Amino acid sequence: MKKSFYEFSNQKFEKNKNTEKQDFKNFRPTHDAQNSQSFEKRNHENSHSENFRQSEQDSDFESKKSEIEETINKYQDMSQSELLSNLFSEVNKQKQQGTFDIEKIENAISGLGAYLTTEQQNNMREMLKKFK
Repeated sequence: MKKSFYEFSNQKFEKNKNTEKQDFKNFRPTHDAQNSQSFEKRNHENSHSENFRQSEQDSDFESKKSEIEETINKYQDMSQSELLSNLFSEVNKQKQQGTFDIEKIENAISGLGAYLTTEQQNNMREMLKKFK
């Protein structure tokens, strides 16, 4: 007589259940149990620090996103001449403070090269010449 899937599964479950009981009877706690508890405690602490780091990253992202949106809002209605005037005054300010780094700007522009038209790239190069 063939057994149904349910009968077969139930029989296997009962067999495994009895085996687990026997295995548990022979269990003797050792230092491994303490290590396990220590591991769980460390894992729990790591989980909290990972959550904190993720929270910090989310906060940093939101902060940067907000800063970018503010900058866009500040400059979006300016004409090209107003934008250039602000740019050159910022460059002069950074030069006076000793924080102006032309190489960093050149590297950023070459990184953007794939996204710029030839005309935009030429405009950037001309502007860099004026900065020097």
